[in-house]
Amino acid sequence: MDNTSDHDPVFMQMSVVVQRFNTLGRPFAPRVAWHKAKSNELSAYAACLNEDLEKINIPRHCVECNNVNCNDDNHVYAFDEYLRNISEACLNSAARSVPCTAPRSNSGRIAGWDEAVHPARQKSLFWHNIWKDCGRPRSGYVADIMRRTRAAYHYAIRAARKHKQDYVNQRFAESILSNKTRDFWGEVKRLRHSGSTCSSSVEGFTNPGDIVDHFASKYQSLYSSVGYNSDELFDIRRDIDSLITDWDDNCCVTVHEVYDAICKLKPGKADGNIGLSSDYFIHAGSACLCIYLCYFLVY
Repeated sequence: MDNTSDHDPVFMQMSVVVQRFNTLGRPFAPRVAWHKAKSNELSAYAACLNEDLEKINIPRHCVECNNVNCNDDNHVYAFDEYLRNISEACLNSAARSVPCTAPRSNSGRIAGWDEAVHPARQKSLFWHNIWKDCGRPRSGYVADIMRRTRAAYHYAIRAARKHKQDYVNQRFAESILSNKTRDFWGEVKRLRHSGSTCSSSVEGFTNPGDIVDHFASKYQSLYSSVGYNSDELFDIRRDIDSLITDWDDNCCVTVHEVYDAICKLKPGKADGNIGLSSDYFIHAGSACLCIYLCYFLVY
């Protein structure tokens, strides 16, 4: 079957039993909050990643293969497993050392806690413990201080909840000023609680099956929108294959080149599949990950 486009689509036919069910809300999936990570947490991630990478077996029989036209399935499977191990090492290391996001409704956090509430709580606990050590007196100097500090603590909680939006806006402005690589409009959407929703109607189609078929027809037109001559493409591919005949050591990718490429990555770019993003590579912290990636790029 000729590909009548300059795209590279993947065709697949699947027979899957699908069961539909309605949920009360969109399920929450925690994600690694790189923007909340402190320097010590990023260092811990790099250290954990180095330890996990050292446990990965390098498929040296694939790396040492100098056949540029290699079609060995064992080599393909070995490198697929090798890349999966690297991805899992990045994900597991971040899960152990970097903070994750939490649902707003169930987090129980109070905006402004560290600034206003926490000092009042510590002072209240201090005098409460002294009051207990004194035998829990009903009156007296210690009892009065205990009541005043407890009242101040509860007042701080009420004030923080009242001025919640002010604390959120202040933290938002400080985070943008201190870390300009963050997605500004993404943070605005989080502040406004404006999540993405699925439309129930697409160009007049309301049935889920009709919507799917409509999208399929649109993509079929897109992939067939650019014409080409199959004979010309065959000649180009034959010429390229004829030029790639021998192994050239000058084409090897170095660790320095991989590191330079990682430094040029933009943060927050996700793969859309297993949850791996560019931040996992940016914060790797050393050349260890670059070395393991070089083994794959050599293949």
